[in-house]
Amino acid sequence: MSRMVIDLDDELVAEAAKVLGTSGCAETVDKALREVLESRRRAPIPTGPRTTSEASEALRLLPPLR
Repeated sequence: MSRMVIDLDDELVAEAAKVLGTSGCAETVDKALREVLESRRRAPIPTGPRTTSEASEALRLLPPLR
């Protein structure tokens, strides 16, 4: 573990601590980082089509416009 000096928004830290059920800045930041990483591992952010054929397939799956 390393020590860092960073500027944080006090109101955001306090709000995050309430949501996360933590006390103290270090515990709040640590838990928030862990939750973000766990969330990303469970449900990666979808990316758009990488090729023209992928884009065409994605458009084909969309419902028709009315």
